[in-house]
Amino acid sequence: MAMKSLGPVLVTGASTGIGRTVTEMLAGNGHLVYATARKKPALQDLAQIPNVDPMMLDVRRPSDVKRVAEAVKEKGAGLYGLVNNAGIGYDWPVVEETVDELRNVFDVNVFGAHRMIQALLPFLVQSRGRIANISSVSGFGVGRYLGSYQMTKHALEVYSDSLALTLEGYGVKVCVIEPGNFRSAMMAKMVEVTRSMARSHRLILMRKEVREILRGLDKAVKDDLKYPTPVPVAESVMDALFSKHPKRRYMVATDREDTDWAVEALLLKLIQANDGSSFSLSRKEMHARMDKIWDKETKGSRRSPD
Repeated sequence: MAMKSLGPVLVTGASTGIGRTVTEMLAGNGHLVYATARKKPALQDLAQIPNVDPMMLDVRRPSDVKRVAEAVKEKGAGLYGLVNNAGIGYDWPVVEETVDELRNVFDVNVFGAHRMIQALLPFLVQSRGRIANISSVSGFGVGRYLGSYQMTKHALEVYSDSLALTLEGYGVKVCVIEPGNFRSAMMAKMVEVTRSMARSHRLILMRKEVREILRGLDKAVKDDLKYPTPVPVAESVMDALFSKHPKRRYMVATDREDTDWAVEALLLKLIQANDGSSFSLSRKEMHARMDKIWDKETKGSRRSPD
């Protein structure tokens, strides 16, 4: 589908997976893409794609972020969109992670996005552009061994909501993309990091749990090959960037199990919070509130709630 270009779009973590697919889809629709990656071979590969201008960037490094912002300014085309996709994670019991390990995951998944937004915000305000933050269905619930990753995705959900409220008066729209299980090179990286941690860590308690994680790594890699490619995620990013009325959230599930898990996790929190309140609602009152919010949120929606 041909689209009128409103200006360049910058994509972080563009070398593989979701970032690469988003980059290819944007470029294929005629948009100039500033595609960032950390390593030269990935940049050389990205440079082969028409309409793609690769830039070296590690979102953890303020100097890299500053250099990319200066490059955007020097190119003189402004910036319409920012897709914060760079992310890391691994399987590990959160209680066994060092503070430095936790900090590193937050540094990429949350603070990295924040650095990029702060550096590029003047361009986005000028163009009345869009920000698409790549979160995850993991931003809704928790599992046993993805604690640090899920913590950052929960944080990114709140950050995006706060950002949307603070920027709405400046014409910049903020959307959150929440993919389920899609094929990605991230799984192989997660496995590599997890095995490295198993070799280097002196465990406090969870030796049995770590052995369980290690036994499941080969299956996780095989399962990843069965997942669909992230084209639906890229399509949601396109809608978030270019739709006249973008949604705040795009949960892109691969199957009903993804959706059920996310919705049930949110409902469980709601029920637990209500049960612990001195002013808790009855089941009937809760249903009435849900119906009221449902009607308000879906009124005028592009998609029928039924």
